[in-house]
Amino acid sequence: MSRFDTSDGGPSFSPNQRLVSVVTSRGILETDSIESTLWVFRTAKLTGLLHSQDPTWVPHLRPIVRVARVPRNSYTIFYAPVISSVRWTEDSKSLLYLGQSSREQRKLYQVDVDSGVVHSLTPNGYDVSLYNVRGSTIAYLAAPEKQSIPLGRSINADAFDMTGEPLARFMPQLDESALDRELWVLRNGKTWRLTKDGRQPIHLANHFPEVLSISPDENSVVVLQPSENIPLSWNEYVPALPYLQLHREDSSTTARFNFETPLQYAVYDLNTGKSRFILNAPHANAMGYFQENSAAWESGSGKLLLTNTFLPLNGVTEEEQARRRTPCACAVVDLKLKAASCAVLGRYDQFTRLTSATFGRNSDEVIARFSSASNETVEQTYRRKGSVWAPVATLDHATKDASESNGHRDPKNHAITIEIKESPDVPPALYASEQSSGRTRKFWDPNPELSSIKLGHVTEFHWTDRTGYDWRGQLVKPPDYVAGQRYPLVIQTYGFSPGFVSDGLFPTASAVRPLAAVGIMVLQMPRRTDHYGTSREAPDQVVGFEAAIDRLDKEGLIDPEKVGIVGFSHTCYHVESALVSNPNRFAAATIADGFDGSYLQYLYSIGDPAANLLEQIYGASPFGAGLRIWMDQAPGFNLYKIQAPLRIEAIGFASAMTEWETYASLFGQGKPVDLVYFPLGDHLLQKPLERLASQQGNVDWFRFWLKGEEDPNPSKRQQYASWRRMRERPILGNEDK
Repeated sequence: MSRFDTSDGGPSFSPNQRLVSVVTSRGILETDSIESTLWVFRTAKLTGLLHSQDPTWVPHLRPIVRVARVPRNSYTIFYAPVISSVRWTEDSKSLLYLGQSSREQRKLYQVDVDSGVVHSLTPNGYDVSLYNVRGSTIAYLAAPEKQSIPLGRSINADAFDMTGEPLARFMPQLDESALDRELWVLRNGKTWRLTKDGRQPIHLANHFPEVLSISPDENSVVVLQPSENIPLSWNEYVPALPYLQLHREDSSTTARFNFETPLQYAVYDLNTGKSRFILNAPHANAMGYFQENSAAWESGSGKLLLTNTFLPLNGVTEEEQARRRTPCACAVVDLKLKAASCAVLGRYDQFTRLTSATFGRNSDEVIARFSSASNETVEQTYRRKGSVWAPVATLDHATKDASESNGHRDPKNHAITIEIKESPDVPPALYASEQSSGRTRKFWDPNPELSSIKLGHVTEFHWTDRTGYDWRGQLVKPPDYVAGQRYPLVIQTYGFSPGFVSDGLFPTASAVRPLAAVGIMVLQMPRRTDHYGTSREAPDQVVGFEAAIDRLDKEGLIDPEKVGIVGFSHTCYHVESALVSNPNRFAAATIADGFDGSYLQYLYSIGDPAANLLEQIYGASPFGAGLRIWMDQAPGFNLYKIQAPLRIEAIGFASAMTEWETYASLFGQGKPVDLVYFPLGDHLLQKPLERLASQQGNVDWFRFWLKGEEDPNPSKRQQYASWRRMRERPILGNEDK
């Protein structure tokens, strides 16, 4: 399937509005690669399309760059393209983009639209992850290919003191987030690396979140940089969850290898590398607040609009300090006065996500856009009067229909709008709309073959559990669904997207439509978060699983004896808890690359926040009297209760280590357990063969255990022989041993 890259918003008009660019990507199994294509088409042709009566008439889309590479970078988005971050140059004659090179690194390229000639703009030996353009200046962040990563405090050339470090710190070469990124500038054909003192590069973290924005005069840039220390006042900030509290006395908080090291906004001079400003407050992401992360400049005023950050507590009244203990969604910073004010409070309870923020008519006006829990987009304008910011208007700019997302309008005359439209049952395609006539027409479907495939039907499914909590999920029925027939069920537990349903919210271990195609009904359900990080977290989710099964059984849709469940990442903990608490409820299960609340994972995580989370969930550490609590509540101490055949997917050596407790315990008891290992995979599997092994493997797994069916493919004989042996073993009872 070809997918549109929407990480940067989707289709993009050239500055002269004559051209539009868009990127599609697809997997190629034969080479285990991702093929990304950068397309360009003329807007004038779209006007002809909208007024044509010929149903077969389509504009000509021209591929100007096509790259196929085995993805080698650690991606934080699913189905990541190998061509990304596409930007038009001001003259509309060429496009800039990041592309994975033959050396397995991302580089910044420029392609001439007419000739298709491509020029590399960044040197070999660096992986470029982010860039920004303003006038004749390009700033970019790049991680050097060869970096010396010290293990800990050096004792001598052969020994290191690792006291207080998590186990993952012993193998930094396995995690690219441990690498440093450097800040580079490209201007008028010259490239240089910014340094603090003429020698030492400005080191920035190599992980999400990331921000890079050049000032209007092209002399400054704002970034998110790692905090070197935790000021005492930072202990007063209120985290989203208690275990995310910043601790000044904990040296691991600012450790280089810590993926959750606090970041803070900083401004640097692009000519000298000198620091112009550092906001003395943490970015809110480190304390569990997830919103849009961006920085915008107001032209000529020396003011910055920063999102999702706390504000300094010093130099303000006690009343203002109280407000600043929680994060600010949009903050305005005056660089001349080195002062900050909160334009938009971090009302995380009202809106699920801040999606964008810009200055309005001047630096005293901010326009913020939010997506609500009901998938509506709300735009709110805020204005400052004196020292007080207040909302002045609210406009609803979208509907609950996700098919209206990812739209782009001709910015000059608003004549033509280009949109990627999709819905759970309708694959994504490009549509053109004309404002003056109201005409809308689909002009490019990158997957026409899907129209000949019977996909089944996706519906919203609502249910209420015994605690009174209301759940909303997606129910996917088999393509040949027959009313009145009961089907096996698989529950995917990590949420769902309002867009086209193919495999799941993420690709790892998820296979919605392939499961439906073999006659298995699939329910995608969200995570309940109101008791996250407490002793109620897993029981909440288990009650939701059971209520969904009971409701589907009552409606005559499923066979309650043939129910499977899939856990991914954090929801592995919920799935293992369900298998332990009600051993006979599920006929098969999968957990993939996950957190499972186990004793071994706690020990592995000592030194980073994951261990703190487990202490918060169980109310104790697993030592002394606390161990008794863990033995009662932690799934790892109760694996003897599990009866369901369990498939475990481990991604990378660290994942294999932390999943070993579950696997070895079940294997040692002679219980049906399968362990699949992806040594070089990402948490969100990217390589086509990895996805195939994960997704098709789960189809085979649930088809075998829920339906007693086997794929006749001769290459799978050994797989099924192993599973048959598991099935023939006597199932142990639930008695304590």
